[in-house]
Amino acid sequence: MAVTTSKGTYDVAPAVRETFQKVRVFFGAWTAALARKKFSLYDYDAVKQMISSSGFFVSMGSKARSYHSDSTKVSLNTSIIGAVLGPGITGGGMAIAQKALARIGGKISDGFSEQKTDKEIAHLLFICESLMGMPIVTISLYHTKLEQFGWVQKTNCEKVSRQTIDFKFYSDDYLFVDPNYINKFTADFEKSDSYEKLIDELAKTLDGLPS
Repeated sequence: MAVTTSKGTYDVAPAVRETFQKVRVFFGAWTAALARKKFSLYDYDAVKQMISSSGFFVSMGSKARSYHSDSTKVSLNTSIIGAVLGPGITGGGMAIAQKALARIGGKISDGFSEQKTDKEIAHLLFICESLMGMPIVTISLYHTKLEQFGWVQKTNCEKVSRQTIDFKFYSDDYLFVDPNYINKFTADFEKSDSYEKLIDELAKTLDGLPS
């Protein structure tokens, strides 16, 4: 996805276009590197590790969400109970009748069905922006996995069903750092004694707090 403050697409500065192309080249090599190690976009940990350790991206945010559900439902055919023991049965008599039907349920016609669903989505979103001539490229990595399993066992006396759902969602956002800026400004980050002293003084204000 591309966003610009210029009047038209053709007004984007050459330097901005060049930055966008650099990102494409990087991810071309990145895709080949994953394939060389037998990984793909579905291998979330490998994908995230390669982006984070490249040195060309700033981590802007990370989200992880999960959902699990496991439910079992049992229902007995009360019309059979009424036909056998009478329509007025209630309370403890109903419980006894249900147990009796549960025992004979396997001897009466029955059916069993099972269903399993696995879905996995992995997506890489490029957002290329030109804001007042300044190129900004952000990358959003999404990974979603859904596992759903259920079965139903049904007789003319009872119905037992169970459903299990596992859902996981991960997303990470990164800001691209142009290699030209890395080469230009890295030297400015050489250690300074006065700067290290300032850091130590600030760190001391955290003494006594649980880490």
